Amino acid sequence: MKLNADIILYELSQNTVCHKFSDSDNLPDFSHPEPLLEGTSMNQNVLYICAPEDIHEKMKEGTYICANKPDAIPDNPGISIISVEGVTMGKLFKLVTDVFHKYANWDNALLLALNDPEPLKSMAKCSRDIFGNTIIVVDRNFHLLVSPFEQNAEYISYNLSKEEDGFVPIEIVNHFKNDPYYNSLNNKRGAFHYTAELLPFQGLGVNLFSNDEYVARVGIFESHTRLGLLMDFF
Repeated sequence: MKLNADIILYELSQNTVCHKFSDSDNLPDFSHPEPLLEGTSMNQNVLYICAPEDIHEKMKEGTYICANKPDAIPDNPGISIISVEGVTMGKLFKLVTDVFHKYANWDNALLLALNDPEPLKSMAKCSRDIFGNTIIVVDRNFHLLVSPFEQNAEYISYNLSKEEDGFVPIEIVNHFKNDPYYNSLNNKRGAFHYTAELLPFQGLGVNLFSNDEYVARVGIFESHTRLGLLMDFF
C-alpha cells in the first residue's frame, strides 16, 4: 500500500514534532522509505530518510524526511522536506518503517477478510485501529450489517444498537428518513461528511452500490476519538 505525505506526517506527529516544507500540495504517493545514500538514483515514489547535513541547494529533486530541521531549506520547488525533531537517524528510520508496516498489515488484513464467512464484520474489526473508532454498515432498509456492539464498542450518546430482528430502532429510522441531508446522500459517490447536527458526533460515510443501485452505507463516526486527518479533507 502506497502512503501519501499527509498520512505519514499525521502518524509521526502523534508522538513527535514534525514540520513539512514544500511548495507543492500534490506530492506523490510513496511505496517505501530508504536511507539517502551517496549516488542514490532518485525515485519519486520513495521517501528518502536523511540527516540535516544532507540537505543543500544542489541536492537532487525528491521528497526527504530529515532527522531534525536542516539549517536551510533549498529554494527548489522540486524538493520537499519533512523534518522530525528530537530523533536520531536510527530512531527516525524505525518510526517511518513502523508507519509503512502498520498500513501494509492493514492492507493484508483487508484482503484476508474478503475470504471470511462474514467479510464486512472482519473488515470493520481490522480497521478499528486505523480509524480509532468503530465502523457500522447499514443497508438501505436500515438493517445493521455491522453493529458497533459487535466490535466491543458503545455509542453512549446515541442509540445505534439493533433490535432483535437486526434493524435499527424505528425511532432512529424515522429520524433519518425525515432528514433532508441524509436522504440527499443516497446517490453520493465517494466519501462524504456527516455533520454533528445529524448525529451527536460528526463522521464520514461511503455508499455501497451494486449495478449502480444504492444498497448500503458505511459509517465511521467520532464516537471515541477524532478522525484527524480524514476530517481535514471535508
